[in-house]
Amino acid sequence: MAGAASAAQTAVVAMVAAAMLLSAANAAVSCEQVSSAFGGCVRYIRGKGPLLPGCCDDVRSFANSLTTTDDRRAACICAKNIVGQAREINTGNYLGIPRMCSIPSFTVILGSC
Repeated sequence: MAGAASAAQTAVVAMVAAAMLLSAANAAVSCEQVSSAFGGCVRYIRGKGPLLPGCCDDVRSFANSLTTTDDRRAACICAKNIVGQAREINTGNYLGIPRMCSIPSFTVILGSC
């Protein structure tokens, strides 16, 4: 009886581990991608420089790569975490990037998740 219970527990643990690995493998958007997409915008976001065309190009390309709701949600959560940890951020500049770069669909990514 103890052997059957132990085997069942092992099977459950294996299934949970497999589900976690599958979920991580299917995560299409990483926080590193979000950070990279906004890399050319750092001076603007900090209020220390103008909005450069490269910033808009990178953010637009990234926004266009977000094809599913899960992608957009993951990007939003990462963006919020990055901003929450950032220093010297001009929130108005950050939230204004979609408008300034003519990327209206990306506004929701920077809003509420």
